[in-house]
Order: sequence, then C-alpha cells, then structure tokens
Amino acid sequence: MATTAPESPHWREDRVAWKRELDAWCAAIDFRGLQVFRASEDGERGQVAFYATLFHGEREVSFGETSNFVRLNGRWWYVDGEPFQPDGQAG
Repeated sequence: MATTAPESPHWREDRVAWKRELDAWCAAIDFRGLQVFRASEDGERGQVAFYATLFHGEREVSFGETSNFVRLNGRWWYVDGEPFQPDGQAG
C-alpha cells in the first residue's frame, strides 16, 4: 500500500478496506519463491519482470508480471503491470 502510486488501478481510497483485503489475501497464500528476470530504469520510469511461486492451499496460483514503476521525489512507486511468462514456467 505504501508503495502503490495514486494513479495505479490498484490504489484504493478506502485504506481500511484495502488493508483488510490485502491481509486476507496474504493469510491465504503460501509464498514459495520469487525469481527476478530483469530490472531496468529509464529516467523516472522503471520496470521489473518477475515470476512469483505461490500456493492457495494445494492449488498453485503462481504468476509472472512485468511491473511498471515511477520515481517521485526519489521514491519508486508501483503503477501497474502486464503478464509475464518466462520460458519453462507453467501458466
């Protein structure tokens, strides 16, 4: 929440409800790993391509994303992302 840009589609004005939803999601997810494939920056914009290995109970819910960031006042803020599927990863 503290690193999500206000212009992000993930930004929520109701911070209490947003935190409650994030807490519930985190409690339900078993994080097994993170692999970063590339990171770049161009001026005040940056990108990170990653694959996160996650399980919800016995079901794998892993995903990859190329995340877009913007730097404001020296801090990086998450804006949005596009699906990223590295070679050899299940989708």
